[in-house]
Amino acid sequence: MKLTTGYVTQDQKEALSLYDRIEILEGGNILQVGSPREVYRRPMRKTVAHFIGETDFIAGRVLGTEGEFTVVETDIGRFHGVPGDPALSPSAGDAVTLSVRPECWTLGREARATNTVRGRIGDAVYLGEVAQYDFVSGGQTLKIYELNPRFVGASAEGDLFASVEPRDVVVLVA
Repeated sequence: MKLTTGYVTQDQKEALSLYDRIEILEGGNILQVGSPREVYRRPMRKTVAHFIGETDFIAGRVLGTEGEFTVVETDIGRFHGVPGDPALSPSAGDAVTLSVRPECWTLGREARATNTVRGRIGDAVYLGEVAQYDFVSGGQTLKIYELNPRFVGASAEGDLFASVEPRDVVVLVA
């Protein structure tokens, strides 16, 4: 027997862990429908990205495309990312917002070839298996979660590099 049920919740963790499909509503309008993984990893709108989990928003302007990736120039550097909504392909010159989840960033002492920003750790909270950092780069503060923390206390040691894989940078039409 197949059974379809509906349940309304404001608890994002509950929605992500219990259901096969979720809908994000705003003012009675459906913003996005999909599997929890699709909605979390590929939000189609800034409102969805903000509602489900935490994210860093970075304003930028589209430079063009390279293969499957959209190239965006921001105040903190150039990023390659994927469109949140495949039906809305931004064009060169369009204003966009990048969404990067805090757990997607990787810290290191060396710059990577793409999607890397230079900065320093500001506030840090050590939680054992993870540390939560405010990473300051070019006047913008990014939230970064580091699993198995190696850079707690690194704020006094100079600049670090934060990098992110292109598939973890979601380009949202502003």
